[in-house]
Amino acid sequence: MFGKLLHYEFRKCRSSKIMLLGITTVLELLFLIGILSKDENVLAISVVLLTITAIVGVIGLGIESVITLHRDMNTRQGYMLFMTPNSSLKILGAKVLENGLSMLLAAVFFGALGFLDVSLLFSYFGELDRLWQILSEMMEQFIPTLELNWGTAAVLILDMLCSWLAMVNMGYLADVLASSVLRGKKAGGFVAFLLFLALSFLMGWLQQTLVPETLPIIQRQIWFSVVALACAAGMYFLTAYVMERKLSV
Repeated sequence: MFGKLLHYEFRKCRSSKIMLLGITTVLELLFLIGILSKDENVLAISVVLLTITAIVGVIGLGIESVITLHRDMNTRQGYMLFMTPNSSLKILGAKVLENGLSMLLAAVFFGALGFLDVSLLFSYFGELDRLWQILSEMMEQFIPTLELNWGTAAVLILDMLCSWLAMVNMGYLADVLASSVLRGKKAGGFVAFLLFLALSFLMGWLQQTLVPETLPIIQRQIWFSVVALACAAGMYFLTAYVMERKLSV
């Protein structure tokens, strides 16, 4: 039954993923045209648009998940989901898993595409050997003590994904409270937004408090990811509890 719920969640978000892939394909073709023609203007435009698409696309996947949950709780067709013989833990778990997998796949896809495009760009203009050196120099400007390598890149990506997963669960909790406990109240949406900000601040405070500053930066980022996952798990169970009490029939 959980597999059917997960399939249902993927199907609901299928159109946006197809649209994102289509836009990326068009921009990638534009990038390749710029490479072959050595047109710097086309290259600049395609790189900027691909970067914006990657950032907006990954963030949009997380936001879409919260919007989908809101729609499920506030439309008759969506609300039928809560009348099925599934616990709120399963329903919310399918949404969290779908969102987590979608963000992970999107991050890996855009990361790999970006690296391949930059490699192609440097290779085509005969400067492939300088690619990693330039990336390292760029990172050192932001974090002087950070040594860029594949392990470092993996840790940074993991930290971003865990933090974003926690933020999505914050959105779930805030929206569920607004749609159930605060249903019908004019200030419900505003209170939910303030709750989201408070939860974000709380997670940041926990990360700074629980993780010693004396740790090397990579170890700190790993522990930041652990705290973010713990916060995501706590908000997940709390959201499922509120759903079970206020939405299930």
